[in-house]
Amino acid sequence: MSEPEKKSPLIGGRYEAAWIALFVCAWPIFAFIQENLDEGLESGRIVVYFPILLVVFFATAYTIHFATGRRDFVRSAYLAGLSGGYMFFFEDLKAPILDLLAVFGFGRGIMAVYALSVLLLWAAGWRLLRFKAARVWMFALAGVALLLSVVGSGQQLYVVVSGLHAAIPEVADKEPAKLGKRNNIYFIVTDMYARQDTLKKHFGLDNEPFLEALTEKGFFVPRKSYANFPITGPSVATMFQMDYISTPENLVRMGKYDLRYIIRGDSNFVRTVKGYGYSYIYLNNGFMDLTRCTDAVDQCIAVEGLVHRQDMIFWEQTPLPVLVGLAFPKVYRPEMQTAVNMAGLDEMMAQFPFRARKPYFLYAHIEAPHPPFLYEEGCRYRPEGMAEKWRDLVKDKDNLKRLYRLMIKCTNPKILAFIDKIYQHDDDPIIIITGDHGTATQDQYIHDGGPNINTLEQLAAWTENQREERMAIFQAYRLPERCRNMVYDTITPVNALRVALSCIEEKPRKLLKDRIFLCLYDRANYDWYINPIEWVPSMLKKK
Repeated sequence: MSEPEKKSPLIGGRYEAAWIALFVCAWPIFAFIQENLDEGLESGRIVVYFPILLVVFFATAYTIHFATGRRDFVRSAYLAGLSGGYMFFFEDLKAPILDLLAVFGFGRGIMAVYALSVLLLWAAGWRLLRFKAARVWMFALAGVALLLSVVGSGQQLYVVVSGLHAAIPEVADKEPAKLGKRNNIYFIVTDMYARQDTLKKHFGLDNEPFLEALTEKGFFVPRKSYANFPITGPSVATMFQMDYISTPENLVRMGKYDLRYIIRGDSNFVRTVKGYGYSYIYLNNGFMDLTRCTDAVDQCIAVEGLVHRQDMIFWEQTPLPVLVGLAFPKVYRPEMQTAVNMAGLDEMMAQFPFRARKPYFLYAHIEAPHPPFLYEEGCRYRPEGMAEKWRDLVKDKDNLKRLYRLMIKCTNPKILAFIDKIYQHDDDPIIIITGDHGTATQDQYIHDGGPNINTLEQLAAWTENQREERMAIFQAYRLPERCRNMVYDTITPVNALRVALSCIEEKPRKLLKDRIFLCLYDRANYDWYINPIEWVPSMLKKK
C-alpha cells in the first residue's frame, strides 16, 4: 500500500492562500519603510495599512473566485497577489509606459495602457497558475521580495541612524572656525525666478521697480547671475553642499534619494551651522518631494491637507491617486507631491517663529513663480492651475507668459512684506534670495514637438538663447556690513551659503570658481547620474 503524498506546509497546504496574503500585503509596507524611513514615519499609521491591504486582497481574491465559477480559491488568491504586486509597481512602470506612448506619438493614455496590461496579466496569470510549478515560483518570489524588503528596511535604518547615505563626501574643516556675531540666516529659494533681462526679453516684464525696492532695503542684486544647474535637484543640493554635485572631471553617481537627503538637511552647510548652535527652521511647501521636514529640522512650517502626507506617500505607489486626479483634477495633481496643502510666503509670515531659539537658520523653498500658476488678474486665486501640466501650458506660449508674469507680480509684494516683517524682529539679518533655475518657454525640454529630451546630444543642441533663458536667475543678498564686499555681479548659488558662513566666521571662506552646467538625470537602475556639460555664457566670456 503506497504512502499518501506528503503536502508541504506552505505549497498545497491549508494555509497556502493565507501565506500569499501575508507576503503580498507585508511586502509593500516594508518597501515603503525602506524608502521613507527618514520621513519620521508614524508607526500607528503603518500598522493600519496592513489590515487595509488584507481586506483589499481578500476582496479581490473572492471577486475573482466567484467570477470564475468558484473553481479554485487558491488560484484566485495567487492572481489577487499578482495583481497587488503589480499595483505597487505602478510608480516604477509610469516612465516606461510614457516612453512607449511617445514612440507611437501619444502624449497621454498612461492609465489606458496600464489597464490593458492588467487585463493581459490576469489572462496570462489565470492560465499559468493552473500549474503547480508556476505557483511554486510565484510563492518563492513573493517570499524573497518580502525578505529583501525586510532586510532593506533594516539596512536603511542603519543608514539613517549612522548618516552614511550622503553621496558627496563631507567637506569638514580640520579645525572649527572661530565665530564672530552669529546673525540669523534666512535662505529663500524662489523656484524658476528668472533674471531681469530675461523677464524683459521673453516676457515683456520690467522687474526694475522690485529690484529697486530691494536695493532700498539694503540688498545687493547681482546683474549677471546664473544657476549652477538647470534642474532643481542638483541646483539646490549644490547650494547646500557649497560645492558642485557633479562636474565633467568628477562625475558622481548617487542613489535615488541622495539629493533628497542633502536638500532636507544632511548637507555640509546644515551640519556646520547646527554645529555652531543654530536651530533649523524649515518650510515644507507641500508641493515638492524634495521639501519635507525630517528629524534634522527643529521647527517645521507646514499646512496639513485633507490627506495626511504619510498616507499620500504610501498610496502614491499605486494608481489610486492618478485615478483620483483624472476624476478630480483640482484635488490632486499626480506629477507633484500634494500630501499637504501648499505653503508659501503667506503661510510663512503667519507661522514664522520669530521667538525661536536664536540664532536660527531658515530654509524656505517657495514654489512661485514656478507652476502651478495660481494667480489670476488682481492676484485672485486660480484653482485650475493645480490641474495644468507643463506640456499643455507650452502649447499656448502667450498664455503661459501671461500667467508667469502674474506669478511674478503677485509674488514680489509678498517677498517685500516678509522682508519688512524680518526687519521688525531682526536688526541685522543675513537674507539670501535666489532662483534655482530660469524659465523654459523655448521648448528646451521638448524634442521634435513631442516627448521630453532624454539625451546629452539633445541637451547640447540648445541654442545660446535657450541656455540663457534657462540658466539666468534672480538673486538678492542682504548682508551685515562686515561681509558685503564678498558678493559680486556674477556670483552663482554655489557660493551663496559660503558667503553666509563668511559673515558669521571671523575668517572669510574661500569662494569657488563660478561654473555653469547643463545636465540631465540618467535614471537607469534607479540611480541619478548627473552628466554635466559646462557652458560659459557669452556675457561672461573675456573680451
